[in-house]
Formats: sequence, C-alpha cells, structure tokens
Amino acid sequence: MTISATNILLYAATANDCQLALGAAAVAGIAATNVIRDFETAWEVVADGTYLVIAVGDDANNALYYNPCGWTNPDGSPAGETPFETVASPVDSLPGANYYENAAGPDNLGTIEIAAAFAYYAVNGHFLEGYSSYPTPSTPSDTCAGSASAACPCSIPGTLSGTVESGGANATGLDTDDVISSTSAGEIATAGLTFVIRYVSLESAEQSGDLTSDEAANILAAGLALMPVQHVAEPGWTPTSALGTTNGQNAAGNVRSVGFPSGVNVWLDLEGIAEGTATPAIIDYCNNWAAAVRAAPYSFSPGLYVGYDTFLSADQLAQLDFQHYWESESSVPSPTGRGYQMVQTGSESGYGITYDPDATQYDELSGTVQWLAPS
Repeated sequence: MTISATNILLYAATANDCQLALGAAAVAGIAATNVIRDFETAWEVVADGTYLVIAVGDDANNALYYNPCGWTNPDGSPAGETPFETVASPVDSLPGANYYENAAGPDNLGTIEIAAAFAYYAVNGHFLEGYSSYPTPSTPSDTCAGSASAACPCSIPGTLSGTVESGGANATGLDTDDVISSTSAGEIATAGLTFVIRYVSLESAEQSGDLTSDEAANILAAGLALMPVQHVAEPGWTPTSALGTTNGQNAAGNVRSVGFPSGVNVWLDLEGIAEGTATPAIIDYCNNWAAAVRAAPYSFSPGLYVGYDTFLSADQLAQLDFQHYWESESSVPSPTGRGYQMVQTGSESGYGITYDPDATQYDELSGTVQWLAPS
C-alpha cells in the first residue's frame, strides 16, 4: 500500500526549511503546492488524519510536538503541549489522526535527506534506488523558534495569479470538457464572455485533456475568470460515503496542483446515478465530497452542479452541506429556500471548442459563485 501524492503534505516553519521541503517534494513527485507553512493548517491536517504530514526541520517538528511558542491553534491549547506524536518512519500508509513524520535532521543536508526519503517512500513503497539510508531524525525539543506562518524565499510554482471574487449576477460564460488554447481564450473574451469552467480529474492526478496550470494561466491572461469542476463517472455509477471522500480529496488535490487558491468554488458534477441507489448513500457521497474539498489545507468552497438522475428532492438538495448550486440544462428541482447561483443552457460549438453556455445570478439568500478573477 502507498499514499497518493495528493495526500502528503510537507510542513515547514522557516523560510530555509520551506526551500528544503520544496526540494524533497520534487524528489517524490509531490506538487510544490503541498508544501504548507501555516501552523494552524498543519495542526488541522495532523489532527484530521486524512493526510500524511512530514515536519521538515527542527522548528516544524518542535512546533507540532510541543508548540513551544504558544502559536494559535484550533484546540486553543497553551504553549508546551499538543496532542501529536511522531510515527515510526518511514510509512507508506496513513498513520492516522494525531501522528506525523519527523524529518528534522542535524543540518540542512540531513533534513532534506530525511524528508526526501520519507516522502519518496510514502508515494512508492520503497526508497529511491541508492538512497535507502538517512540520518537519525532529531528529538523534538521545547524550544521556541520559527514562524506561525513562514515565508518561502523561492516562489512556489503552480500558483495562479488572480484573486477570489464574487461572480455576482448577469455574468455570462461557458463550461467545456475541451482544452482551451490561448487563441480560444482570446476569442471567448472578445465575444464578451467573462468566465470559464474547466474540468479536473476524478483520479488522484490530472489526466490528458484535464485542466493544467498552463491552460489556466492562458485563460486568466485573456481576462477571463475561472472555476474548476470535477468529472463525473459514466452513467449508472453508484455513490457511497467512502467514494465521496476519495473523489473530494482528489478534486481538491488536483485543483490545488493547477494552482488555485483557497476560497474558490470547486464544483461537484452530480448526475447519471444508478437507478435504485439509496437516498442516504447519495446524500453521504455529496456531504463527504464537500467536507473533503472544504478541509484544510485546501479550504476550497464546494459547489453542486445538479444534473439529471440525482434522485434528490428540492428539500434534500437544500439540506446538503453546500451553499453554492449550479442548475444544469436538464429539468431539475431547485434547492428549497436557496435556488441557484448559476444556470446552464443548451450546448453549442464555437471558439474551437464544444461548450455549454452559463450565466450567473444571485440565489434567494443573495449568495453568488466564487471564482478566480484575473489580476
């Protein structure tokens, strides 16, 4: 058993250790955006147990083990104590809630050797050939150093340039499964459209034809806002609570790998469910997906695309753990007391792609979509 690269986070509490963490992530094929530098975020994900967290350097290790500086944390715990323990390393399965890996070495070289070894082993189930030995990790100490929100002197690649903004009403755009070239993006903008929605993978990594960082950058450079939606399985699929968690984690990891910041809407495409699927299973799938997308370290804002054969009533839709709803071109119920923030119509061809037109609106609670707007 191994751990998906999207479920591995490297935590650094200093600018220097951030650089080491980026190097270790690169060795293991882990996205640079999975290097985190915020103590509260690190606390949340270690406590949750759905990610392997590798503490890179003494200051990160000390912070998670003792919190000697008394940094603000979700539990409100005082300085000198945390609920966390180090796990016997290396591991290639999730260690569970409140456990993390200690990758604090005797010096910079030792730290990156440990961090790279642990990260590579977690993803592959074995060490990189020729690199099966590493220094003994340092013992945590109750010494205050580092920063609760560390800077990183080298830029983290894959971070898109833009700001998360409310889409408001009467904005027109499109969603498409086709790759949008820079030429197509320019044509879409020239036609007066203001936003695009593109697909990310159900798998733990982006597949051919899915949204990439380069494509996203081209869309934003054309002056268009952007939101991601996750692919749906072939018609007749069966949702479960576990699948909701897995697909939600994959969606969040892929969206972050493209470079989206926290707060942007990530859309669940709900349609084509197998007839006879129990309603509680559908509800659990949706809520678990939303929880995974909303969870630290990603902290995206989940949205629900309501397509055909969802087998949920207006009341059941409204009771899901979503605050953003997108109406498909199919005849579907409207979430009771909320309604839709975006409406899809028809299917058209143009700009070198096949697409569905979309328009934004305020819902009954004055809610609106949250997209990444160009800088």
